Parts: sequence; C-alpha cells; structure tokens
Amino acid sequence: MTTETLPQAPRTSRVGLAGFALGALALLVVCITFVAGPFAPQQAVGVSLGEIAAEAGKATLRNWLGQEQPAPEAAAWTIDRTLWMLGVVAGVLALLSGAVALLLHERRDVALWAIGLGVSAVLAQVLASTLMIIVGALVLCALIYALGDVLSFG
Repeated sequence: MTTETLPQAPRTSRVGLAGFALGALALLVVCITFVAGPFAPQQAVGVSLGEIAAEAGKATLRNWLGQEQPAPEAAAWTIDRTLWMLGVVAGVLALLSGAVALLLHERRDVALWAIGLGVSAVLAQVLASTLMIIVGALVLCALIYALGDVLSFG
C-alpha cells in the first residue's frame, strides 16, 4: 500500500476551536448586552432629552453671536461601552480564526462555525446599533418639532 492511499489522521482544529469559542463568547456578550443592559447608571430619558435640547439652543445662540463652539470631549468608558467593544472584537477574532483554520486545512465544519458565530455577533451588534441610532434620531426630531410648536409665535 502506498502512502497516497493511506487515510490521513484528522488534524487537530486548535485555531478553529479557538475561533468557535470566541464566536460563542461574542454572541453571548452581545445577547447579554441587549437583554440585560445597560449596566452603567443612566439618566432618565427626559433629563437626557432636556440636556440635548439645551445644548442645541446654546450652540445655536453661540453661532448667531459668532462665538466659538466648545471643543469636543472624549466619551467616558463605561461597562456598557466595554462590553460592546468586547463583543465586536471577539466576533472579529472568531471570524479571523475561522478563516485561518480554513487556510490551515483544519476541520471545515469547525472553521465555518467559527466564521458564522463571529459574523453573527458583529452583524447583531451593527444592526442593533443602527436601530438605536434611528430610533434616537426619530425621538430627537419629535422633540425638536414639539419645541418648535411651543416656541412659535405665529
């Protein structure tokens, strides 16, 4: 029997299994963040909307008077922001690990599961963020519209 016909021993899927574990962790973090979050203390929605409206008014007044706008400030790192970043990073690492496992000819099913879990975690994070931004923009538009009706003199 030649060596070409001998069955090859299955290669261990270390990179693929690491990617699978990272993908599962990423998806778990993303789901926990959406279901149980936010974990950092949050102001009431009315307070946040009032602050946004007040800042918009101050910015408009500074613009009319020709004054400079204040310098932008970096957002603080909270547990929520850290979890969001952890979910995305673990998802991308799972995706990359799955791709590397495919390139190393490790078990195809494990590598594809790693890629699938990584893509799912990142996609869930992006879609949820987009949805939150759209809803937030709609709420701000409604607030501006309501303030326009209250402050109109016509």
